[in-house]
Amino acid sequence: YLRDLGHDLLREIVHYLLPEMYGPGEFVINRDAVSVIQRGSAWWKDKILSYADIIGEDMLLSSAHLRNSVYPKTLTFVELMTLNRLDLGTVCEKFPHFSRTVRLAQIKLAVRRGVVFYAKHFKKMMALRPAGFLADGGEAESMEIHKCTVQSINESCHHPQFSVTESNGLDNAKLLNIFCMLERVEKRL
Repeated sequence: YLRDLGHDLLREIVHYLLPEMYGPGEFVINRDAVSVIQRGSAWWKDKILSYADIIGEDMLLSSAHLRNSVYPKTLTFVELMTLNRLDLGTVCEKFPHFSRTVRLAQIKLAVRRGVVFYAKHFKKMMALRPAGFLADGGEAESMEIHKCTVQSINESCHHPQFSVTESNGLDNAKLLNIFCMLERVEKRL
């Protein structure tokens, strides 16, 4: 959502970027901001991040279930340029077309992370139960995972509203589509 921006929009975003510095061995923990590495390197989920890599792209999501819980650890001195969530909202109010782009990215990320969240939890549940547990009342646990996943997706799609003119959250038809997608994932496990 921050690629191929027009000059006016890019200038507005740059106006809100704040520099941050971290020493070696520090964790970069900023849940409500997206950062771009300017100098240095960090270790995150078995890979090394360096110049122009992004940290915190999931700051669009409201639900803690869908956000990354692993934070990058700096290997060297690291300089970041950071855009916080409130400033992104301010930019979105000034540029409605950008607000739609951010909103679409928010919904796509929430659904993608929701499906992964659901699959992981369902797979764990299946591994811990005997083969016929669904016939023995296990469907209640399965429905609980459904509810938690859809609630997490819906929560992330409700807040923040990146533009005053945007619609809020998911409608019933979209939720039904998500349920169907989750059921297909469940059958493949």
